Amino acid sequence: MIKKLKIILTNYLILFFMACSSKPPISVEEARKMETEIIYAIPKDVLKASINVLQDMYYSIEEVDNEMGILVATKETQSQQGEIRKEQNINSDESLFQKIVVGFFLFTIITGFFILVEKISNSDINDNENHHYHPEKSIDRKEQYNGTEFYRYRVTINVSSLNIEDTNLRVSVVGQKIIGGEVSNVGPIQDRSFFNNFFNKLNNELGY
Repeated sequence: MIKKLKIILTNYLILFFMACSSKPPISVEEARKMETEIIYAIPKDVLKASINVLQDMYYSIEEVDNEMGILVATKETQSQQGEIRKEQNINSDESLFQKIVVGFFLFTIITGFFILVEKISNSDINDNENHHYHPEKSIDRKEQYNGTEFYRYRVTINVSSLNIEDTNLRVSVVGQKIIGGEVSNVGPIQDRSFFNNFFNKLNNELGY
């Protein structure tokens, strides 16, 4: 029991400080500039090439609308594809200092509770150590399974014709970090290297 509570507290503190330290999204203007590229091909060819590139990157194509110039693809993987920026709550004026104070207050209360419970159950714990069966071992296996970490990504591609030969391409990506079946972080991917890598692969696919 004590061990399980300590693990819960540790996970809570890790998630709390990760939330406090998460980088906020960049401005809409910066994001659009990062996500947008002019491609020297017609929209239909850009969409087709994008499908091939995404499939090579192990994405599953969910939707293609040639008329609207929209392509949607998803992927689940255990490797992080790009930094997930946490979206800020526009209705919240809570400062980082306030978050730290609240976190410290909760930490103090929970720690005090652990100490109290541990003192009360010391004799029971000592008795249990003499038994051959230890329930903590099965808990550990369950916790190890529940702690599985993976990422889920959703890519949306929007193409529009600039002129007869050129296409304006915008790629937006939303990522989720999943730990033990629970979403621990979600937000836009605003990693320049991710987009540069995609654009380079797309140009290679188109023969440029």
